Amino acid sequence: MAHIPKQVIALLQELAARLPVVLGKNLAGIYIYGSLTQGSFNSKRSDVDCIVVTNRELSDSQSDDSAHGSVARRSQTLGQLACKCCF
Repeated sequence: MAHIPKQVIALLQELAARLPVVLGKNLAGIYIYGSLTQGSFNSKRSDVDCIVVTNRELSDSQSDDSAHGSVARRSQTLGQLACKCCF
């Protein structure tokens, strides 16, 4: 299996800890896919693909929550996390 940088692990752990707080029972799942799950992750060229699935459309407070913004800002700094929300 490919090496996963500590920064990516920390970012995913933060996402996994904060999204349940923000979304509550609306959170259906957090799924990682792509090179990270296929064992071909390369920290110099790969991103991390993550899909957050919700049970229903996000409320205004959920979509505006600072937890999502904080994770998004950190991921831009790392340049390695692509998050997509599916409803």
